[in-house]
Amino acid sequence: MAEEELKLYSDKYLDKLNPKDEEESSPVTVFGLTFKNDDERRQYFREELRRKLPELKKIEGYPIGEDDDIINLSDPPYYTACPNPWLNDFINEWEEEKKQLVKEGKRKPDFDVKEPYASDVSEGKNNPIYMAHSYHTKVPHPAIMRYLMHYTQPGDIVFDGFAGTGMTGVASNLCTSNNEYIQIEDKKSTGVRHSICSDLSPIATLIANSYCTAFNPKEFRKKAETILLKVESEYGWMYETEQEGKKGKVNKGIKTKNTKTKTKNADFAALTEKCGKMKSTISLNLP
Repeated sequence: MAEEELKLYSDKYLDKLNPKDEEESSPVTVFGLTFKNDDERRQYFREELRRKLPELKKIEGYPIGEDDDIINLSDPPYYTACPNPWLNDFINEWEEEKKQLVKEGKRKPDFDVKEPYASDVSEGKNNPIYMAHSYHTKVPHPAIMRYLMHYTQPGDIVFDGFAGTGMTGVASNLCTSNNEYIQIEDKKSTGVRHSICSDLSPIATLIANSYCTAFNPKEFRKKAETILLKVESEYGWMYETEQEGKKGKVNKGIKTKNTKTKTKNADFAALTEKCGKMKSTISLNLP
């Protein structure tokens, strides 16, 4: 395999990650309405959300903030930084999907759970999704998936009123036959569950939306690289040093016990730099 194919975040890698690359120019259909692209969909529903705000403000728990800020944070109808007025529309669509799943034999119309889930659940907190963002009392999504597989079936609607950063939503989306997080004994129970994630914290719901909503990985990479370049151009000098007439970037600094407490300078000894193949130990006095 070519080196470019193996390179993390290369175009070929991202194509494999998301073969159906969701380009911003692709047509989008929501609730029977078709838009030229996601931008047009977003603009339309943001205008609708602004029109609905006066009624939504009457709901207890409405966030404190300016209308423009709430609109700009929202990506309606999928995510709103306030009570979502389209929940019933989603539920109606999902209920229709259930009928089709029954016809396809993927759901049981008389589904009943007769025994509780009785098994030890132990999941590490080191998978990439869990570690992408920290949050209070965060639960690894593979642990949640085990309960969803036992108590629900494909197409079911799961509500989490204390969603935090959306691990229930992530678990619902990953209850498919090709998931890599848990071993599934009953393959008939595999299939996406629909989730409604709610939380009083706008920042929590914003993070949850980022976890659960599909995005264009190539576009994300471009924007991330742009931010990194801006940061490096402004603050990169802080991580540069010169040794034997050659400039290099400081990768690691080790603070020893030789700290000078009576002066304004701290003595950082054994500061290791890597500049190409050159490796040396230097001492710097930093202001």
